[in-house]
Amino acid sequence: MSYEKYVKRYCKYKDYIITINIESYKTYGEDDKEIIYKSNATYHIKDFVVIEIQHIITKILLQEILFENHNDNYILEAGKSYENKFINYFMTYDRAFLEDFIENKQYLLYSNGYSGFHKKYYDNGSIESEFFHNNGRINGLLKKYYENKNNSVKIIQEYVDGIKHGIYKKFHENEITNIIANFDMNYITSYKVYNKHNILIYESVYHKTKLVSYNVYHPLSGENII
Repeated sequence: MSYEKYVKRYCKYKDYIITINIESYKTYGEDDKEIIYKSNATYHIKDFVVIEIQHIITKILLQEILFENHNDNYILEAGKSYENKFINYFMTYDRAFLEDFIENKQYLLYSNGYSGFHKKYYDNGSIESEFFHNNGRINGLLKKYYENKNNSVKIIQEYVDGIKHGIYKKFHENEITNIIANFDMNYITSYKVYNKHNILIYESVYHKTKLVSYNVYHPLSGENII
C-alpha cells in the first residue's frame, strides 16, 4: 500500500485560490464523525506549505500575498512552510472556488458577465442553499436547507431576475409545510401558516403592501376563530 507524505488542498482568500500541501497525518479532521460530505466540508489546519497563489479568473500567479486572518496578519509566500498559522481549507479546487463567490460579488470579475448554478455549504459539507444566477441575480428556484441529519429542505422561493415572483414555501424540520406564500414582483399577495401537524392556523391576502383580509384558525380543530 502506497503512502503519500503530503496531500494537496485548497484555500480561498479574496479573489485567490491558495494551493497548499499538508502532511497526511495532520488531515485527521477530515475523518471527523460530524462531517456529512467530505468533499464539500470546511476544514482547518495550522501547519502547511504554500504551493501557489493563483487568481481565480486571470490565473495569474502571485509570489506572495498579505493574509489577514482576524488579528493575525501575515505574508503567505509560495514555496514557504508555516507553523501555527490557522487557515481554512477545502479538499477540491472547485469547492474552494465557490466559497464566498456570491457574497464577495466575484461574478463581477468576469468582463462578459457570469451565469451559473451556485451552491453554498455548511461547514460539515451538507448543502445550505442552491440556485441559478445571472451576475448574482437569482433566476428560477432558490432552495435553502436545514443543517440537520437529513439536510431537509427549509425554504423554496421562486425568482425572476433577482426579484421574488411566484411561490414561496417554508417547511418545518419534519418536512411538513410551515408557510405558503405567493409573490408578484416582490409584493406578497397571499400568506398561509401551518403548524407542525399540517393544520392551517392563519391566512391573509394582500394587494401591494396593503392587507386585504385575514383569517385565524384553531391550532387543533382548524376551525375559523377570527
